[in-house]
Order: sequence, then structure tokens, then C-alpha cells
Amino acid sequence: RPMVMLADDGILTEEYRKLASTCQLSPMLAAGLSLETAVERAIAAAPHRPVVAICNTVATATATGVCRDRDLPVVQLINELPTTIRANGWEDQVFGISGSARQMIFVSEFSKQAFVREFDLPTSRCAVVHPGWLGETIDPKDRPAVRRRIRRELGIPESAMVALGCGQIHPRKGVDLFLQTAARALGRAGTENLHFVWIGDGTDEHTRWIRHDLELLDHADRIHLIPSRADVNPWFEGADVFVLSSREDPYPIVGIQAMASGLPVLAFDRCGGAPEAIAEGGGRSIAFP
Repeated sequence: RPMVMLADDGILTEEYRKLASTCQLSPMLAAGLSLETAVERAIAAAPHRPVVAICNTVATATATGVCRDRDLPVVQLINELPTTIRANGWEDQVFGISGSARQMIFVSEFSKQAFVREFDLPTSRCAVVHPGWLGETIDPKDRPAVRRRIRRELGIPESAMVALGCGQIHPRKGVDLFLQTAARALGRAGTENLHFVWIGDGTDEHTRWIRHDLELLDHADRIHLIPSRADVNPWFEGADVFVLSSREDPYPIVGIQAMASGLPVLAFDRCGGAPEAIAEGGGRSIAFP
């Protein structure tokens, strides 16, 4: 039976508990133990010696090293891209993972090649597994009602076309590029019934600048910033197209969710793994500004 080890508490903790025996390291860390010691004790306390460890993201590099020292094979999932690694100062963690993990799994060919190029990783231990979407979608017959509902919430005509974006308001997600794309599109003739909607929150600093930019744009009345909500599915089901504005994204699951809801996806080329996801007719890659 699998065991899940969590370095901290989070909103998904109870969901993990439903699926597997779950060990939270936070009480040990709060008691003053180092992360290395906490991981060692959690492994030692497992009912059975683990057969393999699956470590998720570069942030778990410490656990990867502990498993190596205990002769426990590690499959390392790498969900970042090099820019994020450098921004967080995680270069040493990448090199540590390279020396410890039996196999490194990347979410896209783009991210794999970027890490091989930037950190000289051994290609023989690098593989690609594209993530899928396990969420729910609504019954197609319910979509007209969902479309009407979200348009009423926005206060726009029921016939309005909606271009959707979704994610944290953060430079990596390119919300500023989403606004620029919206401004260009809405400035063209024949787009009077088109609205752009972004769902997501961010820090006060990042959100302040996005709202600053929005106030300066023409047609700002047709660009809507919506706070995060627990259930975003209706917005995906009720939109007409998804605009993936990330300036860096290894393999955006939000784009997979959009395609699962039947939305065509527009994504920038050369910015991550999105073109791999939409290569079979799920959307279109466009030139990065």
C-alpha cells in the first residue's frame, strides 16, 4: 500500500488521506527537527520498507537525497523549467537530484530538453510522461444553462463570446500578456460581442500592476478579472476559447482541462510544453510577442 509523505499542510491534505496512509512532517519540523531527520524518521516508521520513492518537484530534493542514502530507489518528477529553478536558487538541488534519482520524469519534451541543456543531465535517466486530466466535465446538455449563468454573473449578453484565462496572477503566468492580447483583439472590427475573462488571484503587488495596466487599456469594460473560486469548471464549460498566456509553463494542466471541456487552446510557442498538448488539433500555437 502506498504511503504519502507531506512536508507541509495544505488544502489537499484530506484528499491525500482518502487515498493513502499519510504522514505529515510539519509536527516534527515544528519541534525543531531538520527536514532530513524528519524524512528519515518517517521512512523508518513505515509499516513496511518502501520499494521505491516518488518525489514530486525539485523542491523535494532533500527527500531524494535521504532516500538515496538509505538505498531506496527514487523516481523524481520534475515539474519546473530552468527559469523557475534559477529564480528560486535551486540549481544545487537539481544537481543533487541528478546524482540521486534512478529516473527523472519530465512533463514535456520541451522541459526535458531544457534541463538536459541547462544542467547537463544524463539523457539515459530522463523520460517524458505527459500528464492527463482526471477532473469532471458536465453533461453536454447542461452547457447552454451554464453558459447563460456565467454571462449573467458577468453582466454581459447571453450571446457574448468568452475568451478565458485562468491561473495565479504572477509574471510567469503572463497575465499582462493576456491583457495585451485582449486589447489587440478587442480593437479589431467585428469583436463587439467578445469578452476576455481571467480567473485567479495573486499577491497585492502583482495584482496592483495588473489592475494598473487594465485601467489604461481601451475596451477595459470587456476585460474581466474574476477572483479565484473553488469550482472553476462552469467557466471552462461556458467559455468559447482558452487563452494560455504563460511566458513559461512546462505542461499546463489548465490547458488540458480546457481541451477536456471542448475549448480550443491558444498558446505561445517556445514557452513550454503547451504546443505538445495541442499538436493533435486541440488548438493553435502563436508567436510569442
